[in-house]
Amino acid sequence: TLLLRMATTDAVLRVKNSHLSLQSNYIIAEYFKLHISSLEEYLRHVLSSTYNDVTESHLTLATTHSRLLTDRDVDQLRLHLSTDTETDRIEITSLSLQQFQTELQYTREIQRFLRGNSSIEGREGCHKKILLI
Repeated sequence: TLLLRMATTDAVLRVKNSHLSLQSNYIIAEYFKLHISSLEEYLRHVLSSTYNDVTESHLTLATTHSRLLTDRDVDQLRLHLSTDTETDRIEITSLSLQQFQTELQYTREIQRFLRGNSSIEGREGCHKKILLI
């Protein structure tokens, strides 16, 4: 299941032309059962999972061919994912690779974010942090 979650749609659809062609209908059906249709739905799933408690950190990679998020999109995402309770506040930071001149600048910003002292405007009292790149 883990490998199927990480597979691209293109790779799953090409399974019909591989040595797994006899199982392709099953594999494709399972993939689309696991498939999540939006970034918001995916983040909601990750944030609400039973394994995901406040004392743990989780690194998650989501790739897309979709357009970049605007500041307004990030604000809407934060609004939809946050609840009114103090214990469930979420900080969402969005970075674009184009804003960095060097790999070192990019790496340092990621390190600052992971340590909790990002130079990007943060929210006091946030318990969950999401970095979108």
